[in-house]
Amino acid sequence: MISLSSIKVGNFFTKDEWIDRRSGILPGPHPHGVGQTLLWVAGIIISSVVYFLLYFAPGTLHDSGHYATAGVSLIRDHKDLLYPYFPDSADGLGPAYKYFQNHTITFDVRTNYPAKLYTAIYGMICQVTGQMRLEYLQWMSCLSFIAGNIFLYLTGSRFFRGPDLLLFMIAVIFLPLMRETVGLGTDGIGITASLALLWLCLGMRVNPLVLGLYAGIFAHFRGQMLSVLLVFPFLYTALSDRRFFRGALLPMVIGFAITYTAMALLFDAMIYSLKSSDPVGFYMQHFKNCLTVHFGVALKKWLSSFAALFDKSQLFVYAVLAIPSALQRGVSLQKNLAIAAILYVALPMFLYAFDQYAPVQPRYYMFAAPLLILSIFMTIKTAAVNTSFVIPARGIFLILTTIILSAWYVNYGFPFELLKAKSIASRAQFLDFDGVQEAMTANFKDNDIVIINHSLPTALSRLHNVIYVPPFKEFQAGDNSEIKGIVFVFSDTAPNDFFKPKDWLQGNDALPVTLADSSGLKFKQVYAKTSDVLNSKGGISERVYFYIYINAGRS
Repeated sequence: MISLSSIKVGNFFTKDEWIDRRSGILPGPHPHGVGQTLLWVAGIIISSVVYFLLYFAPGTLHDSGHYATAGVSLIRDHKDLLYPYFPDSADGLGPAYKYFQNHTITFDVRTNYPAKLYTAIYGMICQVTGQMRLEYLQWMSCLSFIAGNIFLYLTGSRFFRGPDLLLFMIAVIFLPLMRETVGLGTDGIGITASLALLWLCLGMRVNPLVLGLYAGIFAHFRGQMLSVLLVFPFLYTALSDRRFFRGALLPMVIGFAITYTAMALLFDAMIYSLKSSDPVGFYMQHFKNCLTVHFGVALKKWLSSFAALFDKSQLFVYAVLAIPSALQRGVSLQKNLAIAAILYVALPMFLYAFDQYAPVQPRYYMFAAPLLILSIFMTIKTAAVNTSFVIPARGIFLILTTIILSAWYVNYGFPFELLKAKSIASRAQFLDFDGVQEAMTANFKDNDIVIINHSLPTALSRLHNVIYVPPFKEFQAGDNSEIKGIVFVFSDTAPNDFFKPKDWLQGNDALPVTLADSSGLKFKQVYAKTSDVLNSKGGISERVYFYIYINAGRS
C-alpha cells in the first residue's frame, strides 16, 4: 500500500514536504541545486528582456522627465529639483514673470522631489557618462524588472517546483495590471523592492526588524513602500507564533524609522540643507492639499474602482477568488497572504477615493497580485493534497494561467513586431534630442535668465535663473531685455501636451522662427529638434519638440 506521505506534490515535494512549506516550515537556504537555479535564472533573464522590449513604453515629460531632472540636480548641482508647476518666485508658488517684472523674484527656488535613491542612481550614471539621456532610465527599469522576476522565482520556488512554479510565475507576470512593472519611473522599481522584501520574509525568514531596515531604505525608491508595513506582520504571524503588534509590526516600524531617517539625512547632506528629503512627506503633503470631504463623490469613486478590480485589465478572476482564500479556517500562510493582499488593495483605494484630482490607479496596489496569486495557488495545492487527489491541482493552475494569458492578449496582444531595432530605439531614446546639450551650453551661461516651460532644460545645462513661461500677452507687454533666451519642450499628444505653450503658437499651430515683444525685442530660434516614437508599422505615433530661442536684440 502506498503511503499518502510519499505522494509527490508538483515535481518533487511529498505530501509531508508540502505541508511543511504550507505551514511556513521552509528547510534549507534554497530548495533548488546550484545548477538548476542557474538554469532558471538564465531563462528568467532572457524571457524578461524579451518581455521588456515588447511592452516598455516611451518616457513622458511627467513623471520620468522630472525624475531625470531631479537626479541630475541632486548629483551634479547638490540641489533639489526646480519644480515645473510652481514658478520661481519669492515664495516658490507665485507668478514668476510678474515678480520678475517687479524686480522681486527670488531665483533658484527649489522643491523636494520624491524617490531620491532612484533619481540619485540615475544622476550618478549621467555624471559618469558625461551625458544626460532619458534612455538610461529605460535600462534601469529593465534591470529592475529582471531583478523583480528573480525575486519572484526565489520566493515561488519555496512552495512550487517544475511546471507549477513556471505557471505561478506566468500567472503573476502576465496579470494585466502588472504591465506597469515595465513602466518608466518608480512603479517598476517599487514592485521589485516589494518582491525583495517578500523573499526576505518567506524565503530567508529574516527578523521583522531587519525587514523594516530594508523597507526604510527601499522607501527612498518609492515613498508608498510605507504601506508594506501593514501587510508583512500578517505573514510573520502565520510563519511563527509572533504577535501581530509586538512581535512583528513594532520591530518593523522601528527598523523602517532607523534607515528611512538615516537615508533622508544623507540626502539632506548632499544638498547642504535640512529641508528633509522625505518621500513619504511628499505624499502626505499631496493628500493634505488634494483630499476632499465630499463623501458622496468619494463613495462613487470607490465603488467604481472596486468594480474595476474584476475587469480583465486588473485582477480579473483572482479578485473573485480573493474572498474565499481570506475566509479559510484557522491561521495559515495562504489565508494571511490573501488578507494582506486585500488590505494592500484597500488602502490606496480608500485614500485616492478622497483625492480630488488623481484617480485610483492599479499601479498603487500591484504588489497585491503576487501575494494573492501565491495564496490562491497554495490553497489549491493544499486542497489537492488533503483530498489525496493531486493531479487536478496542476490542471487548475493551467486553466487559471490560460485565462490570464487570454486577458493579457485581449489587453495588450503579443506585438512581436515591436522587437525591431528601430522600434526599440525610438521608444528607448524618446525625449533624447540630438545635440541638445551642446546647444544649451553653447547658447547659455550658468547665470543667464531663461524662460522655460519644463524643468528639463535645467538638467541639460546648469541654468538656475529660470522663469516659468508666462502667458504670451504678458510676455509681449513686458520688459524682456534681461532675458537671455526661451526654451520649450512639449508634444501634441497626451500626456506630454500638458506642457504645450498653446497661446505662444502661431500660424499653423506651431512656434514661429522669431518671437518678438511689443518693444520690438526679438528672440531668434537657434535650435529645433524632434524626438519620435514609431508604431508597429513604422509610422510616427508621437512627436516631441524641443526649441531654443536666444535674445537677438532689436532690429
